[in-house]
Amino acid sequence: MIKRHAVSCYLPRRTLDDLKRQARIEGVSLSAFTRQLLTLGLAERPSETIGDLAYRMLFATLALEALLSTHADKGLYEQVTKAWRAARDDGEGA
Repeated sequence: MIKRHAVSCYLPRRTLDDLKRQARIEGVSLSAFTRQLLTLGLAERPSETIGDLAYRMLFATLALEALLSTHADKGLYEQVTKAWRAARDDGEGA
């Protein structure tokens, strides 16, 4: 069974009336109609955009570089860099 959680918001009277009218036309409750609108809206515009992922990757890259550069094994950074270059070069021919 799907567990559902309540969401509430304040709307102008006209918007609420429009939603109610459209729900009646669709033959569903206001709650079901609103859920459909939210679900479709989120599916069309995922919350994680390429920009969000790029910023996360930049953070992860900078954090990893900081950790590797301060690691006790000073050769570790070079090892990781060498392995990364090898993996990248192997993937370029594909």
